[in-house]
Amino acid sequence: MKLGISAATAGILAAAAASASPAMAQPGVAAPQPALTFTREERAALAPVSQALMARNWAAAAAALPAAQAASQSPSARYAVGRLELDLGRGTVNAEQQLRGIERILASGAAQPAEVAALLRLQAQLYNDRRDVERAEASLNRLSQLQPNDPETLALLGQLSRVRENSGQALNFFRRSLAASDAAGRRVPESRYKLALALALQGNQRDATADLARRLVTAYPSATNWRDALLSYRDVAQLDAASTIDLWRLLRASGALAGERDYLAAANAFDQANLAGEAKAVLDEGVANNMLRASEGLTRTLITRVNGRATTERGGLAARIASGRNAATGAPARAAADLLLAHGRHAEAAELYRLAATKSGEDADLVNLRLGEALALAGQTAEAQAALQAVGGQRAELARLWLAWLAQRPAAAVAG
Repeated sequence: MKLGISAATAGILAAAAASASPAMAQPGVAAPQPALTFTREERAALAPVSQALMARNWAAAAAALPAAQAASQSPSARYAVGRLELDLGRGTVNAEQQLRGIERILASGAAQPAEVAALLRLQAQLYNDRRDVERAEASLNRLSQLQPNDPETLALLGQLSRVRENSGQALNFFRRSLAASDAAGRRVPESRYKLALALALQGNQRDATADLARRLVTAYPSATNWRDALLSYRDVAQLDAASTIDLWRLLRASGALAGERDYLAAANAFDQANLAGEAKAVLDEGVANNMLRASEGLTRTLITRVNGRATTERGGLAARIASGRNAATGAPARAAADLLLAHGRHAEAAELYRLAATKSGEDADLVNLRLGEALALAGQTAEAQAALQAVGGQRAELARLWLAWLAQRPAAAVAG
């Protein structure tokens, strides 16, 4: 519980003025929790402090406090004098006195669990404000024992671990905080996801980076976040050539390509993978979005080369499709499907990926990933989800990122 100065001191004053029976709430007065009982001597010593605090007479309260401390022997009285000292410290903006009051309350054993949690959080804040990281961390560790899955406590422990330059421990606390927030259905600040992702990237932790990239774009699916998430994942994942293509495709589908560098890098990647149709689509999009100038040297050269290759590629599609259908192994069917996907013929590509999956010699995870992409881009959401969920191994991380995009994609947002 959080009692203000007047509520806490008024409740203690009411208890001190009463008989030695438990304190009861009076009309308009919040009684301290738990119920308090005092001896005659304790009541007599506590009352002047409470009265002075109620009057905002800080000097009188401070003068009366030592006698109250000396007289307080019972748990109730030790609790009360700690609360009064805390309130005096608040009234005089005296952090040291607040900390002494908190310690008295906690040591009394009379505080309720909810109040203990609030006091430990305040204690950690006060220690942190004076740069006493070790004691702040100790308070939060005590708090985490009471509330092991509290997202805010875990995040605060993560922040302190960063201050202590323990990046691995900080990352662990932030991941636990985010997982606890998800489990509780709480929305946490975007900055927390970004900080955790940066820590994972700094530590070159592939699994953590993939997980946090997905969490970031699930909670805050902006184009900027998609770009940061996917490029962070790329930087630690050591992707093979096929997965690199799938990542660039997702960057484009999520609208995350930004600026000349991204568009040229994506177009070059598709071109080098012999997917000239997709390279052409990226270049056309870059020019249309004013990210590329068709007349500029490198862009002009690339456009000229890709356009010619895309035309040749398109002209040979029928033969490649027939070869894929008739081949004994899956590779020709999957290669033909890749070309169809590159030329925006998503539904036809999906048909051939399904055929490739029935033949020998193919990487089932790659085929399912590409099948999921084709179905997603064709607008067949349920079928795409089934295919992507079937992806295992190292490609499962990318599949989960595609699933995150699929879950939030507007119905009309189908890449060409």
